[in-house]
Amino acid sequence: MTYTKEKFYQALHQVESSGKLSPPDGDSGKAIGPFQIWSVYWQDSNIGGSYDDVRQLDTAKKCVDGYMKRYAKNEWSEQMSIADVEKCARIHNGGPKGYTKSSTDGYWAKFSSHL
Repeated sequence: MTYTKEKFYQALHQVESSGKLSPPDGDSGKAIGPFQIWSVYWQDSNIGGSYDDVRQLDTAKKCVDGYMKRYAKNEWSEQMSIADVEKCARIHNGGPKGYTKSSTDGYWAKFSSHL
C-alpha cells in the first residue's frame, strides 16, 4: 500500500488539531494553525510569507511540504510507503532527526491510527 501527501496531511490534521481549521495555539503558544507549526519549523520550510500564514490550511500544507523536502527528501513523495510516512511524521513531531528519537514513538502510534 502507498500513501499520498494528501493522506499524510489528513492524518496530520487529525493528530495535531482534531481536524479543526482554527484551533487554539498549542505548546504554550509556540505552535499555531491546523498542523501546530512552530516558528523555527516555518523558517526551515523556506516558504516565505509570514509565520502567521500557517494558520491557513493551504499555507500549512506548503510549509510541511517545504520542511519535508528539506529533511525527508528521499521519503516525501506522492507514493510513500508506510516506512516513509513514519519517518516524515516523526520528523514533523521531533525535528530533523525526530525519526531517530524514541520520544516520537507515541506520536507515530497516534499518527498511524489515522491512516
